[in-house]
Amino acid sequence: MSARDWLSQPLRNTVGGATAKALGAMDLVTVGDLLEHHPRRYTEHGQLSDIGSLKVDEQATVLAEVSSVTSRRMRQRRGTVTEVIISDGQHRLVLTFFNQHWRAQQLRKGTRGLFAGTVSVRNGQRQLTHPECLVFGPGATIGSDDPRDADPSSEVERDLMAIEYFTDYLIPIYPATATLPSWRIQKAIGVLLDTMPELPEVLPAEVVEREQLLSRTDAVRLIHRPRSMAEVKEA
Repeated sequence: MSARDWLSQPLRNTVGGATAKALGAMDLVTVGDLLEHHPRRYTEHGQLSDIGSLKVDEQATVLAEVSSVTSRRMRQRRGTVTEVIISDGQHRLVLTFFNQHWRAQQLRKGTRGLFAGTVSVRNGQRQLTHPECLVFGPGATIGSDDPRDADPSSEVERDLMAIEYFTDYLIPIYPATATLPSWRIQKAIGVLLDTMPELPEVLPAEVVEREQLLSRTDAVRLIHRPRSMAEVKEA
């Protein structure tokens, strides 16, 4: 298969049907479409997100630390509500989960992770309701499935993904949706990067040489897997 054919093939051939369907809702249909879906920003592993800059109705992904967790029974209806306060050290954000009391064990005080959802306001406080979670460290879990029901292979995948976020690479934050958080987009792109052939250049060779530009292949790889903002700029 030529590189051009590889770029034009449907995503369902490479990332799986369910992921391809979710990406299709974002008008990302081919391998080339997804590779051109660039991060909107990057986060360093030791740097928490600025929660104070979040806007209401924004689909947000934040790197933050859990400050407190409380669970209580609801008064108006049956069930429980678990409220998790996450912080960037200055500002706070409420994560609200209904009938998921196990979140109190998953999201203990001091836990760090990525949290994705739509920002809303309740009682004067910004919150994410039933956000997707990627928790770093032992027992790390992805998504909203109860970890007690997870199969061993899923647990391994979750731990490996969590470890990946503590490598030398920056964490890319992609434009995402409520059904497809940033780290799942990153995972899909990672599948492509691991099998990517040498891509055809879009600029004349003399321009690339004169301007000392990266090859298209290196530029695509670095825009998605940079180790520094200098590499992002170069890409």
